[in-house]
Amino acid sequence: MICGFDQEAEFRFSCIAVDLEHGGALTTRYLGHGDEIAAFSTSSGDPNVFVTGCWDGYARLFDVRVPLPTMTFNVGRNGGECSGVALAYPDGIPTLFTGATRQQEVRLWDIRARSTVYDLSTGNTGVTSLAWDGAHDTLYAATECNYLDRSGNFHDYRHAKVPAFMLREERRANRD
Repeated sequence: MICGFDQEAEFRFSCIAVDLEHGGALTTRYLGHGDEIAAFSTSSGDPNVFVTGCWDGYARLFDVRVPLPTMTFNVGRNGGECSGVALAYPDGIPTLFTGATRQQEVRLWDIRARSTVYDLSTGNTGVTSLAWDGAHDTLYAATECNYLDRSGNFHDYRHAKVPAFMLREERRANRD
């Protein structure tokens, strides 16, 4: 089992592998995180690999046989965070989905090319978690709207400034 630590000074900002069959003995400590770990993901496509998403804005790909990340992805450009990760192998292609609350986006990375393939907006909602359904090649994103309180009232929400000519065209189309 892989666990993230954020409180104890000795293991601060790291994750560890624990052997449950031997009384919870620590087997490996994975290093390289700059803040608390927000998300984990594994895949049946490669059982020796896992990914972490971290509040420092990076997703890190680990091989269980190596204590340092084999790849690091800059998800939270400009001071954001990486609140969700999902490792996937559609048609055998290693891909990584990352989500960010502040940037309100989901990004698809090609692991082989180490680059972004798609940058998808989540429509004024921040990503809190991601899950990949390999049987149906479907990504699920849990999101929340930071501009809406529990009572349904909006706050700190910037309304769209629609140009006047577009409003006139919309009224004309509605009359027809």
